[in-house]
Formats: sequence, structure tokens, C-alpha cells
Amino acid sequence: MKSDDRAAQQQAWDEFAPDYYAAEQASQIAYVPAVLTYLRQQHLLPPAETALLDLGGGTGRFALPLVQQGQAVTVADFSTAMLTILARRWQHLQTKQANQRWGQLTWRQTSWQELVRQQARYPVVFASMLPEVTPAALRQLASLATQRLLIFRLTAVTDDLFTPLWQQLALPPERPEVDGQLMRSYQTALAQDFATVATKTFDFTTTERLAREDLLAYLQDYPEMTAAKLQTAQRALWPQLRQGSLTITEHYQFTLLVAKRA
Repeated sequence: MKSDDRAAQQQAWDEFAPDYYAAEQASQIAYVPAVLTYLRQQHLLPPAETALLDLGGGTGRFALPLVQQGQAVTVADFSTAMLTILARRWQHLQTKQANQRWGQLTWRQTSWQELVRQQARYPVVFASMLPEVTPAALRQLASLATQRLLIFRLTAVTDDLFTPLWQQLALPPERPEVDGQLMRSYQTALAQDFATVATKTFDFTTTERLAREDLLAYLQDYPEMTAAKLQTAQRALWPQLRQGSLTITEHYQFTLLVAKRA
């Protein structure tokens, strides 16, 4: 990646950091404890005193719970704003729970490409929601892990109302960045360098209530929504709209890829 492109990405993430953290705090999906429980049960974490590399760890969604459990963690992220939020959260936790025994937390403002150039090595590398990298680039990233590479991503989002309607209207999905095929490509790429590459899925369901005014605004602003498609959507949703609000059930699937060296 060119330095200009990387600087632009860094600026974008710095600007996005407050909204990212707000969305993290507002999320109804309790995938962090589910994933950490699985990692412990399957003995996928390094020894507590050995630092796990949380690549693209941002504001500490996984790092802080791990440190609270006694795990040493190094967060690597290229966003200054993300790491500033992480530092503030870490200081707050230490002040609030001064008597608790913590694991060691450190952080570095860097990219995975720079770590690869430096030939950094960690027994276990964990990357949650890392912006998409190609399978070929993932092989380079994987060189950071001497024992295990753990990749965690959102791989499917559907709901009982809009998903079939968007398909009917030939509209793009609400979350076009969610690629269910990417993990399969990652598995194939990593199989060349790791003894085993397996996946574990985590499924969650949430409900959301939308007022009529919010729903109408959402429909009008939806990408590629034409006047004709808007009219069709409103007719399809009229029974719910007539009640003043509607409840949407959303289904989320996350996938954890576990690559182990021999």
C-alpha cells in the first residue's frame, strides 16, 4: 500500500474512532464473552504472561476483557484516535478497580505491514474485524504468528423483513462489506503454511423496533432506491407501517478462523 493511501486510511479511522466506540458500546451482540470463553476452553490463548498480539485492536473491545482476566496483550493499531480511546479506557479501569490484578497491556501505533517488515513475531496473533486483506496479503500477515493465527469476522447478516425485500427489489444488501466467502478463501490460502486451519461460527439474534418516521427515512435514503422501488417497498411494509412501528429480528453470524502451525 502506498504511503499516501495509508495516511488517508489512518485519517479516516481517526475521524471514525468516536462513532466506532459509540457503536461498540451500544451493540446488543455479546460476542466478546462468547469468543473469549471459546478461546479459553480450546486452549488457544498463550500463557498468561506471554503477550497476545491483538492486531487492529482499536479501542480495546477484546484487549481490555483479556487483560482483566490476567492475559498479557499488545494492541497494534495505526489509528492515533483509536489508541487514545484505548488508553483512556485502560486508565479508567485501573482507577475504578485499583485492587484488581491485571494482565499487562501495551500498545503500538503501527500497521501489520510495518510489523511484517520488522519481522515481529508473537506466539498467538488475534485479529478481530480487521479491514479486508486479500488471501495473498493474509499469508504475509500470518508470518507474525509462530504458533496460532486467530481471525474473527462478521460473515453473515440477515433479517426477517428487509433481506427478502431487498432481494425482491434487486437492491444491494445493507452490509455489502460482509463477505461470507472471504473466510473460505483465507482457509485455502493459510492451508499452505499451517498444519490445520479450522473455523468456528457464533450465531446471535437481536430485535429492533423502528418507528414509522424512522423507517420511511431509512427507505428513502437506501442506496439505489428508486421512486418505483420505494413505492413497492412501502406497499409491502404497509401492514406494519399502519401500526406506527415494526419490530425487526436480525440474525448475525460471526466466524473465528483458527490456524495452527505444526
